[in-house]
Amino acid sequence: MPQFDSHFFPSQIFWVCACFGVLWVAMHWWIIPRVRSIQAVRSAHLATMMEEVQRLHAKSADIHLQCDTQQEHLEKLFQNQIFSITQEQEKIMAQHLLDLKQRFDLELSRVKEELFVMEKNFMQHIQKDTTEIAQHLIQQYLQKENPPS
Repeated sequence: MPQFDSHFFPSQIFWVCACFGVLWVAMHWWIIPRVRSIQAVRSAHLATMMEEVQRLHAKSADIHLQCDTQQEHLEKLFQNQIFSITQEQEKIMAQHLLDLKQRFDLELSRVKEELFVMEKNFMQHIQKDTTEIAQHLIQQYLQKENPPS
């Protein structure tokens, strides 16, 4: 094997050093600076993006707070409207019930008057009929007692 032959050692060492030197110079002066510049551009871009993210996060937190405040305000407004509508409906219902009660009382008094008039007429008719029946019975009795000759 030629790589283990001591005669070739100096040339192998030379080429190892030459290749290492070329690779080191290429890495040090060409590849690493390009990688660092790309990294710097990416870091700047990420910093810009992070600032934008933080700004948007703060803005969304403000919007969320405004939404919560508006929601609470609207809920209170809605509850107040419901309460006022409920009170109005209760007043309307109370007035309606009062009107119904007045109409019922009026109708009840009218019906009582009609019943009173009917009872009075009925009593008069009964009295009249009773009187007529009594007179008729008396006449029949008298006719039986005093037959016509």
